[in-house]
Amino acid sequence: MVQSTLTVQSLPSCSPTKTLTLLTITLTTLKSHPSFKAVPIVIPVYVVATYDLSSWNVNLLQLKKLSLTSLVGNLTRLENLDLGGVTIISTMPNIFANLSTLRSLYLHDCGMYGEFPIGIFKLPNLRLLDVKYNEDLTSYWPDFQYWSSPLEEIDLAATSFSGELPASMGNLGSLIALSIRGCNFSGSIPYSIGNLTNLIYLELSNNSLAGNIPSSIGNLIQLAFLGLYDNQLSGPIPFGLANLTQLTVLSLGSNRLTGPIPFGLMNLTQLHILNLEANEFQGQLPISIFNLKNLILLDISNNSLSGTVLICNMTSLHYP
Repeated sequence: MVQSTLTVQSLPSCSPTKTLTLLTITLTTLKSHPSFKAVPIVIPVYVVATYDLSSWNVNLLQLKKLSLTSLVGNLTRLENLDLGGVTIISTMPNIFANLSTLRSLYLHDCGMYGEFPIGIFKLPNLRLLDVKYNEDLTSYWPDFQYWSSPLEEIDLAATSFSGELPASMGNLGSLIALSIRGCNFSGSIPYSIGNLTNLIYLELSNNSLAGNIPSSIGNLIQLAFLGLYDNQLSGPIPFGLANLTQLTVLSLGSNRLTGPIPFGLMNLTQLHILNLEANEFQGQLPISIFNLKNLILLDISNNSLSGTVLICNMTSLHYP
């Protein structure tokens, strides 16, 4: 089947309507109409709540001859905007920081570049922010010291966000999922991260984070995914990690972690993936680790461990 490209060229004005709350354009609908070359989109500019131009196939949907400012400038009651996978190749206009009713913003994999407006983080109703896979998008983590944010999900993965993670990130008490994988963050993981007790997903891998893993991370008892892979973290695994009994993925590989592997890891009976490779762990490998019967992947390579590997106990383990 020949794939068509939808080119959004204009947003003609129209009379507002009180009934339209969702506009979705999918490639599934349009691919069967090869005559479509430019499709005008009609949007009631004052009442639209949700605007979805997302595409599962990158580069099939493009915005041309249209700025993002024009796209959202008059949508004063916009609540949900999804442009994920749409080829925009644009800077992020500051006008987005004025969309006070916005609840979710999906701009992943759009070719965005330049400085991301910090004010977007502090939109009063924003619950979900997803700008991952925009590798030339730059900014830093804002200060939330005097701000009680409703943000529940933040995904900055594979962008060029940089700087240190401030202690005030611990004020994001509603946060459920956070990913900054593959960014340029440095400095230490703030102790205040232990305040984020609603977190289920925490992915900080592939940065330049250094120092110890804070003991407060043991407060995150709802956590199911913890990724700290490929940083410069040092010191021992904190004993509090044994409190995270809901973990299914624990990825600590490619750091500078030292000391023995704590026996408390045997408490993590839900683990499917345990990656401790390429650290500086020493001492006896705890036999209890082989009682984790849900493990699918175990990587303890490139350490200085000794002991017996009771691999026969691990019936779920997948072999390469």
